[in-house]
Amino acid sequence: MQKEQIFQRAEGNLTFREIGEMISEIWNNAFKDIPMYASASPTDDVVYPNVVWSCGGKWPMGQIKPKLIEEFLTKEGDKVRPIAKSRMKFRAILEITIFSRDAEQANQIVEQFEFFMYEFLGTVKRAGAAEIVYAERAKDSIESPTKPGVISRTLRYEVHEELAFISSDRLIEAIQLKVSARVNGKDNVEEINSTLQ
Repeated sequence: MQKEQIFQRAEGNLTFREIGEMISEIWNNAFKDIPMYASASPTDDVVYPNVVWSCGGKWPMGQIKPKLIEEFLTKEGDKVRPIAKSRMKFRAILEITIFSRDAEQANQIVEQFEFFMYEFLGTVKRAGAAEIVYAERAKDSIESPTKPGVISRTLRYEVHEELAFISSDRLIEAIQLKVSARVNGKDNVEEINSTLQ
C-alpha cells in the first residue's frame, strides 16, 4: 500500500512561480538574444535589452482560507486516519518589464511580447494555469529609476491560481507535539519525531 503523504500540494495546477518560470523558459527558447529573468535573478552581468517578470501583488479570490472539498479515511497499518483535500483560489498580477537602452526598441519588444503571450497562452493554460488575461500596459517610463540610461516598459497580466492541498491529522499531531516539547524545555527533534512513528 502506498504510504500516506502528510501534507502536499495536489497535482494539476501551476503555482504563480511555476507560471512565471514556464513563460520565461518558452520566451528564452524563442528569443535567445532578449533574455528573460525572474526579478530576484542576479543582475551583475545584465544584457540589454532584457525582460523581467515579477509579482505585482496577490490576493485571495472569494474565501480567505482554503475551502474543504473532500474528506476521506486512509488505513496505515492498524490506524485509520482522516485525510482532507482543500482548495483555495488566488488572483495575482504578473508584471512583465522590458528594459532597453533605446525607446523604440523597447516599444517593439512590448508588441513582440504581447503577440508572444497570445500565441503561447493556450500552452501555459494546458500545462495547468487556471487563467491568464491581459490586464494593462502601464504608463511608459522614459528612464528606469534604478538603471540610469535604461528605458523600461511594463505589461501586466492577471493570473488566476487555484491550489489544492492534501493534509492529514498526522501533520497537526507532529506540530502540536513539537510545540509542546519546546514549551516544556525539550528541543530534541529526533526524539520527538521518533514518537510519531
